[in-house]
Amino acid sequence: MNAPDGMIAFFAASPNEEASENPGQRNGLFTQELLSQLKIPNLSFDELIRKTTNAVKSQNAAQHPYRVGDLSDVFYFNHSPAPTHPEEPAKPVVDLEPVAMRYMEGGSFEMGSNKYDSEKPVHRVMVSSFRMATYETTVGEFEKFVEATGYQTEAEKGNGSYVWTGTKYEQKSGVNWRCNTAGEPRPRSEYNHPVIHVSWNDAVAYCEWLSRKTGQVYRLPTEAEWEYAARGGQQSRGTIYAGSNSLDEVGWCTTNTQDKGTQSVGQKGSNELGLYDMSGNVWEWCSDWYGDYSSDSQTNPRGAATGSYRVLRGGGWLDSPASGRVAARSYNTPSLRIFNVGFRVVSLQ
Repeated sequence: MNAPDGMIAFFAASPNEEASENPGQRNGLFTQELLSQLKIPNLSFDELIRKTTNAVKSQNAAQHPYRVGDLSDVFYFNHSPAPTHPEEPAKPVVDLEPVAMRYMEGGSFEMGSNKYDSEKPVHRVMVSSFRMATYETTVGEFEKFVEATGYQTEAEKGNGSYVWTGTKYEQKSGVNWRCNTAGEPRPRSEYNHPVIHVSWNDAVAYCEWLSRKTGQVYRLPTEAEWEYAARGGQQSRGTIYAGSNSLDEVGWCTTNTQDKGTQSVGQKGSNELGLYDMSGNVWEWCSDWYGDYSSDSQTNPRGAATGSYRVLRGGGWLDSPASGRVAARSYNTPSLRIFNVGFRVVSLQ
């Protein structure tokens, strides 16, 4: 198709290519990445095309977005002109320190285990390269998001979150991301703990904001990416936990927290790829819908096409060591808020 003079047609894929439907996600891969770029202010159309193309190609090497035509002028979908009254003080901008990330070179691995039915069958998986946060997202990092956007978490808009009373789980109103595992306000000295009382939906909102602020694509890891990274990627030593056969060396669980709550990120040893707390401390949201594994070999799998539950990985501070195994799986509803669930992000650039 030829575009009329002064116009551009931007396609999801090049001629004779098939565009990914992005199973399990709200939009196809091209639309998902285009929408992400459209949210970034003052991004020219040429830059939008370039960034969208690179984001799509990084997730699907067989798909190359395609443009025909040209524009004679610079065009913006989301243009924010300079203030008309420069003498008026601008709203303070929250400085965003880059999230500490580690590069995960792509490769293949045996995903799952024969220990529990939910982890069967063991199957071969290939994942592309990506970057993963060195640490779980902290309270301090989440605070920057809230300050910059005024975002209200589902716990704040709803009936709070589940807390640990010392003997049982209990839902308590007024509890949110600013609180500790018992539902009490955290002192600022604990803002380097992983953020908790956040839902899957809250974590996705954080990723979307981080993408807008940085111009890079941030999201939750797929379950396959999470397990590949926890196992140590191409440097894997085949350990039970992320970096060791002893969870006490690399993570926090009920045997070494005395059930006292979360711990500051990065206090235990890292795994082979320099990632901390992949086993224990808090469960981490993944992007996938939860479902049974396939026995077929897969490339960049994204979980079940639909579902009611999102995947959780890594185990938490109140769980047994078994939950911190690299193959261990759990799940819950995307709206869950609780004292032992947080998240970490991945980036495609």
